[in-house]
Amino acid sequence: MSDSKKRKRNCPKFEQKNGQKKKSKKSSARKDQTPTVDNYDSKSEGRTFTVTVALPGCIIANAQSPELKTYLAGQIARALTVFNVDEVVVFSENGEPFNNIFNGARRTDPNVFLCRILQYLETPQYLRRALFKIHPDLRYAGLLNPLDAPHHLSKNSDSIYREGVVLKTNLESEGSYVNVGLPKKCFVEQKLDSDTRVTIKLDKTSSQVKGRVVKHSHPRKKRGLYWGYTTRLASGIEGVFTGCPFKHGYDLSIGTSERGENVQSTEFKLPKFRHLVVFVGGPAGLENCIVRDKEKLKDPSALFDRFINVCENQGSGTIRTEEALLVILSVLHPLVRRNAIHFRNNGFCD
Repeated sequence: MSDSKKRKRNCPKFEQKNGQKKKSKKSSARKDQTPTVDNYDSKSEGRTFTVTVALPGCIIANAQSPELKTYLAGQIARALTVFNVDEVVVFSENGEPFNNIFNGARRTDPNVFLCRILQYLETPQYLRRALFKIHPDLRYAGLLNPLDAPHHLSKNSDSIYREGVVLKTNLESEGSYVNVGLPKKCFVEQKLDSDTRVTIKLDKTSSQVKGRVVKHSHPRKKRGLYWGYTTRLASGIEGVFTGCPFKHGYDLSIGTSERGENVQSTEFKLPKFRHLVVFVGGPAGLENCIVRDKEKLKDPSALFDRFINVCENQGSGTIRTEEALLVILSVLHPLVRRNAIHFRNNGFCD
């Protein structure tokens, strides 16, 4: 009897103790859901600075089968999306020009292969059939993990911005219809070429599906939304700089190597930037890349503003490019966040 009474007296205390623990777990969960500057997803503040990653397409040549080549490209696409990279440049390590090989090419060039897979994965699923023809490079692309990027919207997703492709129509008046992944076609007043990918800002005040064409960077600049990455090919490292799409070029360039400055040091700081470009080397590093006149890059540090090492005292003798990309972006991510705060506080614009 005494034991049962003791158990009864102890039960309320035990339940109260558990209840307190559960309550603390809920409060910690609410703290974790608090929006941070990581997402750049403010309704009123945009993001005008950009982050570019440049890497050689020769890394694809090391994969031993088409399936592994495709999976490697998928790993790179996932890393670019996770860390909000706005542009990816695939450059040839030997500096040779491509001569428009990307358009309609049937043979599998490593640089073109990587570029095509990256473009395919960045495109929303409902646009891929219209924008990509059947090609050997895309044979195993359906097996890759989706990027789940903010612009990969379903028909039930509520967003003021959507990616679309212009449809073939015979409208007598000015205007075009665009497939934006909704049950109904979107009408825009501009006359556009068919099979063209566009970014649409929907008119929420209209009872019909209407919108207007905006720049691809509009969601990022006006709302701070990450809206995928653009992809381009470049002839060597020099082509990365000369083909820069920004008016004043990249104002901060970073090269990566095991012989660079230790970026994990507490004394390391990243200068403020508007357009950052990060170079990742291939199997032989950036030292093996040819710059001009068939001369190899003897001293890579002289070409970049900062030359860094993101993995001091590495355990393995080599770090694969897809592994290095994740390490580089994860180490630089908090520094990029500080740059975002600096831009918001000072009101810089592009």
